[in-house]
Amino acid sequence: MESALDALDLRRTGDLTFEADSVALGGGRPVFGGQLLGQVVMAAAAVQPDKHVRTAQVMFPRTGDTGRPLTVTVDPIHLGRTMATVGVAVTQGDRHVCRATVLLDSDEADVMRHAAPFPEIGGPEAAAPAPGLTESGSELRLAGGVDLEGVAADGPPELFAWVRWPSAPAGDRARNHALAAWYTDSLIIGAAMRPHEGIGMGMAHESLSTGVVTHTLTFHESFDAAGWHLVSNESSYAGGGRVYGTGRIHTADGRLVASFVQDAFVRAFPDHVTQRGASSGVM
Repeated sequence: MESALDALDLRRTGDLTFEADSVALGGGRPVFGGQLLGQVVMAAAAVQPDKHVRTAQVMFPRTGDTGRPLTVTVDPIHLGRTMATVGVAVTQGDRHVCRATVLLDSDEADVMRHAAPFPEIGGPEAAAPAPGLTESGSELRLAGGVDLEGVAADGPPELFAWVRWPSAPAGDRARNHALAAWYTDSLIIGAAMRPHEGIGMGMAHESLSTGVVTHTLTFHESFDAAGWHLVSNESSYAGGGRVYGTGRIHTADGRLVASFVQDAFVRAFPDHVTQRGASSGVM
């Protein structure tokens, strides 16, 4: 599998079931949570094509193997006129890799409107490319000269990333939102590491075991992932082996189009884990 966009091509195997493949990142690390988020969005949208995915609440109970296909099963909970709720399970054999509850709805007119302001951090032209964090098919730039691979304390627990997916298909709302979900997954952990001396994202899956436990992503408005959008991340708590944070997505013209919240872990490997590799973990 070459790109995140390829991973969104689910193969229908039944009315409510699909098969999917994974992008192998970092030399064989487990299935990436941002990919699973996108696949959950695609499966829910395929089952309810007359509605749009509004919110996905996702748990990641176990890691998955990128070398094996994923089975994606949708469980309709309530299918209403303007709203629907479905469960989505992503499995490999009897192993649950991801379990989600997804709310879908129809667009409605404003009764009132306000939104969090656009951060004053400069545009994508002033941000630095981050090739070590960039998935094939996308472009990512970090604002403020942040070096996430370094281990020196270099700022507050926040991170601003400009992202675009140039090949995102115009007019395909589900795919554009599924692609935008990709970078909501990993950067809160990176933001949490910034204030701490001797810790950096280059240690993830090598000398530190890291992973996302729960993630909730809400889409406020439709937007095009092919254009530049700003993914803002802030970690409000780190301790006890856990990281908690929130984030937002703004378009380049300042619209707030999505928000997310995440609970993750950052732990030392226990003594009984002897292999330090890209697939090691403590879940």
